[in-house]
Amino acid sequence: MENEYDIKSIKEKGVDFEGLWFSSVSDEILDNPEDENGQPFTGLAYELYPNGQIIYFTKYKNGLAHGLTCEFYENGNKKSEKEYRYGQLHGKSIIWFENGRKKSEQQYEHSILISEKNWNEEGNLLNQYEIDTDSPHFEILESRRETHINLGRE
Repeated sequence: MENEYDIKSIKEKGVDFEGLWFSSVSDEILDNPEDENGQPFTGLAYELYPNGQIIYFTKYKNGLAHGLTCEFYENGNKKSEKEYRYGQLHGKSIIWFENGRKKSEQQYEHSILISEKNWNEEGNLLNQYEIDTDSPHFEILESRRETHINLGRE
């Protein structure tokens, strides 16, 4: 999409999330109910506030969030922007205060938090984190990396 935040473009290229279904046996999003042979959804899904503004949009691949997900405040300001891969947070995740200032920025790999910074509404850095290679989370990350390589997802 040329402008991923253009409401008209999102509505034209996407599907209202209310028309999609959750799988009862997995985290997948389906194009139809399971009893009507619902298949994993691939495409762009969105949801709207009553005023017509976008609540969020998410890209899906084979029923799982895969690509960019953006959330918005009702006034249209961006609330968050996250990257997913095969249903897992993977890449940068940014959250903003309603006033437009950055609240937090995280880096994920296979849904494991790698690093994080948090700010207050005035823009002052409150704290930051980086994964320790001696932590149990790092061991899980190494295992997930190997799994994704074995699945041909790297």
